Amino acid sequence: MSADSSDDFGTQVIQPVAFRYPTAWISWQAVLGDLAARGTPDARLGVEAIGREDATHWTAELVWGENHERVGERLSLPAALLDLWNELIAHHTLYPGDLTKRGPALYEPHECIDIETQAVLHRLLGVIRSAFGADWTLLMAYHPVAKADQRIHTRLVARRGEVAVTAGGATLIEGARALMRAAAPYFPKLRHARE
Repeated sequence: MSADSSDDFGTQVIQPVAFRYPTAWISWQAVLGDLAARGTPDARLGVEAIGREDATHWTAELVWGENHERVGERLSLPAALLDLWNELIAHHTLYPGDLTKRGPALYEPHECIDIETQAVLHRLLGVIRSAFGADWTLLMAYHPVAKADQRIHTRLVARRGEVAVTAGGATLIEGARALMRAAAPYFPKLRHARE
């Protein structure tokens, strides 16, 4: 028998398992942390939701150093996040070899955002659409900075710029909740609150 035979002593070749974060959003945060650790502390993941008559349209972009990748006109946040990763790895080598499999490519659309954050974003978008129809834009950005409470930036622009509200937090859910509180004066009051 040869010394390099995989049949020696019942040895089997096993592919290494890629580390998997709980959601694609957290995986994106890890990618940005890697970029920042490699000398691009300005790395930023931006997500934009735009109100349209037919549906909410999503754009996602990654900016780091002189590099910029963007996908737009997606009909869901998961589609934007996953398509951005595919665009990124088509044009850039962030990790050597098969390590490209370690990023958001490992996730299905339902695994992009945790359930609690999905619920908060769904509620926020519903209230925004109720208040402004199709005349609004919601921006959310993640920056891998040392101060956790400054990592997420959210901004709502509506009524052709008459409404502009910003908020932030350490996580996407905190940023969305903070924006909901900050924009509350512009939202319609609930009927039972007036009775």
